[in-house]
Amino acid sequence: MSTPSTGSARRRSVLVLGLTFALGVVAGVGLAPLLRPPSPLPPSLERLALRPDQRARVDAIVARHGPEIEAALGDALPRLRAVQERVALEIEEELDPAQRERFRQERASQPSGP
Repeated sequence: MSTPSTGSARRRSVLVLGLTFALGVVAGVGLAPLLRPPSPLPPSLERLALRPDQRARVDAIVARHGPEIEAALGDALPRLRAVQERVALEIEEELDPAQRERFRQERASQPSGP
């Protein structure tokens, strides 16, 4: 039979152990993505479960053509954005003031990326 102080110490120990475990899980889950190197491959290639030798060759292909892709995007993105802006302005002309405001807010909340 345990004394009240022994039972209290045991509960405290279990609590500390449980808390330590929970913090370890949270830290592991939170830090794991940061420790993993970013994947240069698109999800469609990631889903192929490439073998390590295939992965190395595909990574080399992507790296070799990376500057070419960046240059093409750099040339095309300004033109694409200009077209998107013209389309948005034409759409706004068809909307009432409340719709126009909401449309502008929606566009502003969209990420501006490639």
